[in-house]
This record gives sequence, C-alpha cells and structure tokens, in this order.
Amino acid sequence: MEDYEQSLNPIWLCGTRPLIDMAKNHVNMLFINLDDSVAWHSHPEISLAHSWTHEQLRAQLAKIRKAGIEPIPMFNFFYDT
Repeated sequence: MEDYEQSLNPIWLCGTRPLIDMAKNHVNMLFINLDDSVAWHSHPEISLAHSWTHEQLRAQLAKIRKAGIEPIPMFNFFYDT
C-alpha cells in the first residue's frame, strides 16, 4: 500500500533519478498538471491529499530547470483516462 500511496505523491514523481534519466535522454520539456496538484491559497478545497505547497513547487521547478529541462504548466486540459 505504501508504494501505491507514494506513487500518488507528485513530489515522488519528480525525484532526482527520473530527472537525471530524462536529461540523459535529451528531454527538454516537462508538462506539469497543476490544477489540483498544488495547494492553492485561494482555493484550498480543490487540492488533492498530497498536493505540493508553493515552496515545494518552487523547489521542484528549480530542480527541473537545473537538469536543463523547461517546466511547462498545464491548466484546464481535458484528458481521457
């Protein structure tokens, strides 16, 4: 169960190892879905259980940029799962 919960945590998804692998494979852009994945001050009720704080988001963006990857925010995109 812990692995499943960890897989839902967006911070785990942007760990150092995946970023290193992306950079080695010449990935230069990373789309990040920010709708309910960030604890917005204006609407905290729409946040998921493991949402990033603003500080965590800034730290992850810095890590992504340091790897030479451009973070691209996604808002209000429809996708079918």
